[in-house]
Amino acid sequence: MNKHSDPKLKAAAEEIKAVLHKHDIAGMITLQGVGSLEFVREFSPSWSCARLEELSAGVFTIRVRAKAADIPSAAARKETIERTLGMFLGFHHQAQEDTKIMEQLVMMIAKQGIEFSNVIREG
Repeated sequence: MNKHSDPKLKAAAEEIKAVLHKHDIAGMITLQGVGSLEFVREFSPSWSCARLEELSAGVFTIRVRAKAADIPSAAARKETIERTLGMFLGFHHQAQEDTKIMEQLVMMIAKQGIEFSNVIREG
């Protein structure tokens, strides 16, 4: 992968974000182009207390906040926290499944004589 962003991937990522916002849903999507990746991470639909915050250029953290000042009702606060936890558990489960599949695919391809050192992998 190269360190240059692909305008097509950036445009696709923005369209995906708009769809997620339009439908009030969360998402974790990885887009792959020739030589570059783009990630979409949307954790802040109205029913979630998680927010993706940029700490510095390109460095992000996930903040989970459900204080009484933000959500006055204890029942609503509990429900929001449970929904947020469910979102992350769902993403975690799917990421584990995807990791297993990708590991199997990489090993199958490697058995065909493709050397990993021949594949460019930059962050």
